[in-house]
Amino acid sequence: MIKESSSVINYTQIKAFNAVVKEGSFSKAGLALGLSQPAITVQVKSLEQTYGVRLFTRHGRNIVPTELGHALFDLTKQLFDIEIQAQELLSSTGRLLQGQLRLGAEISHTAMHLMSSFTQQHRKVDLTLKLATPQDLLEDILSQRLDIIILSDPDEDPRLYYFPLWRRRLMLLLPRNHKWATRRSVRLQELSDQSMITQDYPLSLQQKLNRFLQEHKVSINSKLHITKNKEAVREAVAMGIGLSLMLEGEMGHDSRLAAVPIQEEASLESLETLVCLKTHVEVDCVREFIKMSENNVPVKRSSSTWSNNYNMVTPPKLHIA
Repeated sequence: MIKESSSVINYTQIKAFNAVVKEGSFSKAGLALGLSQPAITVQVKSLEQTYGVRLFTRHGRNIVPTELGHALFDLTKQLFDIEIQAQELLSSTGRLLQGQLRLGAEISHTAMHLMSSFTQQHRKVDLTLKLATPQDLLEDILSQRLDIIILSDPDEDPRLYYFPLWRRRLMLLLPRNHKWATRRSVRLQELSDQSMITQDYPLSLQQKLNRFLQEHKVSINSKLHITKNKEAVREAVAMGIGLSLMLEGEMGHDSRLAAVPIQEEASLESLETLVCLKTHVEVDCVREFIKMSENNVPVKRSSSTWSNNYNMVTPPKLHIA
């Protein structure tokens, strides 16, 4: 039996529903709103009963929005985005920026530089950083679990705002006493008979590199693979274990090492881009982070002294997921 609906929709019920979809469970929604899980369940069930609809289905231990649930969430997201913006507008005048900013990235290098600069201006803002795959990061930004993400060569999505940060070319990292250390460039084909240290690259760059190697029938002799640890890669190269391909700006400042551009770098660049929801561009912390990025990193190819020219400061205390 369908109850006669009120002319005014129940805000508390809608807020509970929005939180369940956003957080992915009733218990997490309760934590987000400071309510118990049963209280959230009651609010959502009341909303369903008022209109005689189903907003969720269960698959094992997981809950999934129905088609109607997805459509309603598209609307409630807009509602609560506007609420956040209104709160920010009314409370921003005459106070220091404060709150929380949740960031995500494929690799930590670029994010850490930007976050370090940001905290020098806004010490009242708490930062979190999540390292994940591009697909996971996009899901998190669209579900509002993250505020800003940094991706390499992202595909366009009409729901998202993009700000290009910088293009970084691929370099060959080698010991300073290596015979190639004084060369102006090295061709990838020359690496076939070299012992190489391989590592994780942004997904888009890895795909470009794999495609180039396949098309030109170049085989890389991987002596050692190191996962998500640039410092370990640099140390392995300095110890003479092998050479390594590394993005410009990640070489550090080690007198034992030298970096030589890859001749084919024009097709092997990585364009790192800041991404957020279009609806969140004017949220205080997001807006200020974008503004800081615009002032510090105009789109250009970084030089070999990029990390020297950048405003290097002590990294903030972060929670890294």
